[in-house]
Amino acid sequence: DVMENVGFEPGTVHGTLHGPGYSGAEGIGAGYTLPNGAAFADDFHTFAVDWAPDSITWSVDGNVFQRRTPADLGGKEWVFNKPFFLILNLAVGGYWPGD
Repeated sequence: DVMENVGFEPGTVHGTLHGPGYSGAEGIGAGYTLPNGAAFADDFHTFAVDWAPDSITWSVDGNVFQRRTPADLGGKEWVFNKPFFLILNLAVGGYWPGD
């Protein structure tokens, strides 16, 4: 996931890696929180993922907040050194933010 923002955390976004054995709720990721209690809805932001065969790096407004490599997968398969296609979607609701 390039960026996930959940309503109960207006100042935090999450970047998550999903693959075989680490998909859905088992994804490997980290969050980034804006300073000074700011909310992402208060301004425009730039979200980026830099994808290389041996690493994936997430950033917000030029600030790297997470880098993942095959070593982070605990022996699970790193599939990100193969060709992929990109899917962009908007999801609203679900069980993560609660009912």
